[in-house]
Amino acid sequence: MQEKPNVFEHHPKKVIFLLIVTIYIFLDCLLGKLFIPHNPNSFRKQHVYYHHTLRKQQAELSKWGEKTYTVYTNSLGFRDSGNREVAKQSSQYRILAIGDSYTEGIGVNFDDTFIGRLQQLLTDDEILNAGVVSYSPKLYYLKTKYLLEVEGLEFNEIAVFIDISDIQDEILYQQFVSHQLPSMIDVEEIDHVLQQSSLTYHVGSRLYRALSTPKHGYALPGAVTIFSGDMLPDPQFVKQRSMWTVDKKVYQEWGQKGLFLAMDNMEKLITLANQREIAVTIIVYPSFKQIEYKDLNSVQVAAWRDFSHRHGAGFIDLFPLFIDATSSAKDIYKKYFIAGDSHWNEAGHKLVADYLYSLGCFGSSANKEENCGIVVRNQNE
Repeated sequence: MQEKPNVFEHHPKKVIFLLIVTIYIFLDCLLGKLFIPHNPNSFRKQHVYYHHTLRKQQAELSKWGEKTYTVYTNSLGFRDSGNREVAKQSSQYRILAIGDSYTEGIGVNFDDTFIGRLQQLLTDDEILNAGVVSYSPKLYYLKTKYLLEVEGLEFNEIAVFIDISDIQDEILYQQFVSHQLPSMIDVEEIDHVLQQSSLTYHVGSRLYRALSTPKHGYALPGAVTIFSGDMLPDPQFVKQRSMWTVDKKVYQEWGQKGLFLAMDNMEKLITLANQREIAVTIIVYPSFKQIEYKDLNSVQVAAWRDFSHRHGAGFIDLFPLFIDATSSAKDIYKKYFIAGDSHWNEAGHKLVADYLYSLGCFGSSANKEENCGIVVRNQNE
């Protein structure tokens, strides 16, 4: 009895082709592991709807200046204590925190960030960290809208941490146009896969990124595109980043405009929250420049306090935590900030977490109207 021809005999060209492809993929990935330099910010990605975010379920040893720290993200692409699946709906009372690099907790392990510490303190509730470096009110609104309307995420309250730098970022983000692509197409993830290949890292992905990178964005070191092209900030403009509250000339040049844009986007966020009966709290804190100038009665504080009062939102002022008459700016910086950087160290995060917890503003057991002045409105009012 004659034996049936095997697969190779029946389709020799196809088998050889598949074998060559398999060997190529194996060698390409191996060479990629060996020769592509480690990117400590590979957990960052662009987002077509709200500009940029963090990749889901990542575990990365990252660097910020001289600081090495671990970054874990959950199934929502939020920083977390580990890789975990977060349910879109939950019977547990849930707080969404959003802000920029201070809220993300750059340079610090998650459990030592103020969000991580608050999660440990608020044992009956869940707090989710949607903060990402270089966010500002426009992105706070767009991301919250996306989480609610596209992701279907449910939460009971939102805490918005507004940084001094947000006002400058609002001007830079004016030209960003939000887009929605079909969920099956994620060009950023395609780019991420290409970067793992030795060949495409050196050839293909560079061409791909050149064709697919949004018009407006600049690259963080080894990370995600933020601003570019006609949005590329002037170096002198960047130097003034924290000066708008302490220099009247800078305030007139662009601070007033940036503050107007920020409030316009925050109004959109509060309207969105009110429609779903979600409580909103606005929290402000100083940069080192405000500490140095002892800018306690800052325009940042006055503007957002008045805004919160007019819109029925809670308001928390963290300026007094870092500015007092008895301590010098140098002493405050040495105690609460990462050396050579503008972000809080572990002690700074602990200071903020302990103070926020002591206020009793957050969580299912808090009396929000009494403690923080929050009034939850709905669309029928």
